[in-house]
Amino acid sequence: KLVILITAICAVASAVDLLNGKGMFDEVTDINSWKWVNQSAYTSSIITNGTRGYLTLTKIKDSIFKFDDGMYYYFGKTQPEHIHLNILTREGTKETGDIRLVNIDVNKMNSGNFSKIEENDLLFFRFGFYNYIRVNLEDLIKSFEPAKWYTLDFILSWEDQKMAVYIDNKYVITVAFFYPESNIKSSNAIMLYNLTPDSTIKVGNLQV
Repeated sequence: KLVILITAICAVASAVDLLNGKGMFDEVTDINSWKWVNQSAYTSSIITNGTRGYLTLTKIKDSIFKFDDGMYYYFGKTQPEHIHLNILTREGTKETGDIRLVNIDVNKMNSGNFSKIEENDLLFFRFGFYNYIRVNLEDLIKSFEPAKWYTLDFILSWEDQKMAVYIDNKYVITVAFFYPESNIKSSNAIMLYNLTPDSTIKVGNLQV
């Protein structure tokens, strides 16, 4: 049943962006719209030439291996259909560039704390060990080169609880949502982090 909409990739620029442009990282103030889980574990900066920009996110050397400890953008309960971004990792043998589409506990967020709703993740992308890209429960999807920019597109089908994965505008694979058994009906936030200490990614043109 999954309908792969190739035209959606071409039309992303005209689509409604749930991040309100704050994932483009073309202004140094964009990062202020994101919230941190553990800012002390990272250094970050936005590099811009006035028209295009990107975020540099580095997990410091003396931090620890930890999931979900980076930054997130809360966009409210909805059903995103398309995630688009450009991403680069400097590492080849470390897990970095972790991108998660999640549901967070709004009450805890409003009180200054961060907590995900258990088993409600939809997307879990990462540059994995041995120079391979991993998406959800699928390993070794595609090899990658460190320090090279990649264009990623994820087209979501809520009815089927699946998503089509495109890398550099080429269809690669269709995968189930990370927790398909939960029959997730919506998402409210996207996360960026690095699992591995002493690692750096660059992210730009992120739209949801």
